[in-house]
Amino acid sequence: MDIYFLIFGVLLILFLVKKVSAQIKQRKLYKLESLIREEECQEIDLEDIIVEGFHYSEHVAVDVYDNKIDDKKYTDYSNPYQLSNKFHKDKEITKFYSTLKLDFNFEEKSYKLSGKIPLDEVTLRMSFLQQKRGKIFIEKEQIQKSATKTKKIFYLDLEFLDHESVRFLNLKTY
Repeated sequence: MDIYFLIFGVLLILFLVKKVSAQIKQRKLYKLESLIREEECQEIDLEDIIVEGFHYSEHVAVDVYDNKIDDKKYTDYSNPYQLSNKFHKDKEITKFYSTLKLDFNFEEKSYKLSGKIPLDEVTLRMSFLQQKRGKIFIEKEQIQKSATKTKKIFYLDLEFLDHESVRFLNLKTY
């Protein structure tokens, strides 16, 4: 009887964690969609964005189906007993990311913005040349200590890239 309560409790906790994470994700989407609806944005020329690409290769241990073997579980590949009955091989994987940099003027002040995106440099530059114009959404947050000062958060609209993990890029000042 106690085992049923334990299983029910674990299932209830898993269900609640899933619901809470879905609500957090929904709130973030709602926040960005409200920015779009408020039309608090400025158009920029995408050709003015400086794209610095970076790529590197790393060797990872994979199983027969090319699934990455967890590094935390298998730290020492030279030990033959640790990977017994595990079929694995080393595979070279190339990873890309690009850094976007731009100068942006807003409310008579100049901002230097940058952000990282997990796409290669050539794809980004070609997409920017095809799209030509883009939007930066500006979110203003009140700083708690001062009623007159606001913190500005900038988002670059990258929906035209059709990449599942990148819709809006949060740009940071440097």
